[in-house]
Amino acid sequence: MIRSFFLLLLFAACAVPARGQGESGEPHPREDRFFVAVLSAEERAAYESFDDDRKAAFRRKHWGRLDPTPASEENEREMEHQRRVVEAIDRFRDRSGRFVWDDRAKAWIRFGSPARIEFLRGALEGDSFLPPREVWQYEGALFWFEDRDLSSAYRLGEGEGALPATADIRRRVETGEGFAWDVMGEEDPEAARGRVLAAFSLDSKEAALRTRTGLGWWERVPERNEHASFPSELVLESSVSVLARPDSLACILVGVGIPAGPLGRAREVDAGKATIRIELRTAVRDSGYSVAASGRKEIVREIAPGKEPPLRLVAIDSLVVEPGTYRLAVAVEDLAGGGGGIFETDIEVPDFKDGSMRISDLLFAEKAATDFREKGSVRRGDYKIDPRPDRTFRKGERVHVYFELHGVKPDRDGRFYTEIAFSLSSENGAPFSARFGGTEKGRLSEGSAAEIGSVSRASSSVHAIAIETSGLSPGAYALVIEARDLSSGREARGAGRFIMQE
Repeated sequence: MIRSFFLLLLFAACAVPARGQGESGEPHPREDRFFVAVLSAEERAAYESFDDDRKAAFRRKHWGRLDPTPASEENEREMEHQRRVVEAIDRFRDRSGRFVWDDRAKAWIRFGSPARIEFLRGALEGDSFLPPREVWQYEGALFWFEDRDLSSAYRLGEGEGALPATADIRRRVETGEGFAWDVMGEEDPEAARGRVLAAFSLDSKEAALRTRTGLGWWERVPERNEHASFPSELVLESSVSVLARPDSLACILVGVGIPAGPLGRAREVDAGKATIRIELRTAVRDSGYSVAASGRKEIVREIAPGKEPPLRLVAIDSLVVEPGTYRLAVAVEDLAGGGGGIFETDIEVPDFKDGSMRISDLLFAEKAATDFREKGSVRRGDYKIDPRPDRTFRKGERVHVYFELHGVKPDRDGRFYTEIAFSLSSENGAPFSARFGGTEKGRLSEGSAAEIGSVSRASSSVHAIAIETSGLSPGAYALVIEARDLSSGREARGAGRFIMQE
């Protein structure tokens, strides 16, 4: 019986050097040979030249690239590989019960369990020896494995013809030395082959074609991944902003716009209501594909009887990381109706404490208010913010933009003087005028910028502006924010895009 896969959780995370065939004791599922089996020739050559630390990093990257659900802690592809390894160790044994590291074990680990296996007994006729064979059927391919020396170690072949009957093979067949008698028999070889092909519903021509396909797999396909990526049925609108924290870490603020129309409804008949239920999963992986931070939350939105749901739901999560380069993965699962969506993006997280002057990412929002009575899904400084992940606004709506300024130097009196300029440009060249309001105020026309001076008591400050859009034509707009430190003369720049609709 196959050992429980969950025993793998007790195994060490590091690989164990491979041992040769016929070794004493049980093989360890984390041995290098089981991992190397699923690598291409080029990958194998590189891996085997590495020291232990670089091998560990190589394995993390390999499985990270194949992870079908990068927003979760689990890597189903790596778990499937380990399950195959455990199954192969349990399944392929010689007459004495020792594990046999042969081509069948390698095929099981590389390609998974076949749809069907048929056995052909061996035969000794005069000067010819037809070895025992196993025929494995996969979708579109056949593998023929032969025990050519009656050692229980099967090698991949084409399943055609007999081998010369050596004196050693004759002696072993006559004495039954070291092999199981049930692999030899009196069945006519041609009849046995016909029986097997009939079991697969194949004629000789089709069997030959699929055998060539199997040989091609063996040479060119390192492994078959049975775990496809999570289907992205929902079109997600994402907004990712990297913001500072008081310590040396940074906050990755993720906003996800989810279209509500395709989402299922969980109906509570007794209560006479329906709910939308979604799960948001986020994960940030470093350059070695190790998880640096992750999040998971369930969002429930009740729909009152007779009411229409909102056009979109907005889900927010924040992840805390050190400065560096990361890969962010976000997944949304519709718990009520099934399906979901995913997106991934690369992120560069700066060191906000390195003394450089910089403007944070611009966070576009439906609202950014300092009134404590206001509600907001995000709290930054004195602001309560409701992000707009799609960055799309209708004419007449105010475009709220939140940003942070860091690294300003004090003057001799310990005060921080900055000058901030806003400029707005249309990507389609349409004329417009816009009014900015909020903590920084100014009136702009096309191609101009209003310079606003501010005084702060800290090297970092938070800001928000609200753009009046009644004078904007439909189209895409680029907002540029430039800040100048009046004490040191240093400058910083931030930019972002939003879309206006009628």
